[in-house]
Amino acid sequence: MSFYDSPAWKALRLAHLSGSPWCVSCARLGYSVPAQHVDHVETIRSNPARRLDPSNLQSFCPSCHSVKTATEDKGKGPRGSDLDGMPVDPSHHWNT
Repeated sequence: MSFYDSPAWKALRLAHLSGSPWCVSCARLGYSVPAQHVDHVETIRSNPARRLDPSNLQSFCPSCHSVKTATEDKGKGPRGSDLDGMPVDPSHHWNT
């Protein structure tokens, strides 16, 4: 069983989304977009001991999570926003 299929992760994820239901990246730009992903601020790869630490979690919409994952975990993908605050990722839901 993978970590993301474990009962401990599923319970923590649900509790986190219940308390933090909005995408943190979108909120920084003044938008209220429902979060569907719970992300580790400090990746599991870099610090496995924090994988179930509630203070190491943040909520993201699917698009913002994809950008963050591509940028940090794979070292590729668009970063940030343009001068108007719009995401540079052409597939981000604000750009469609």
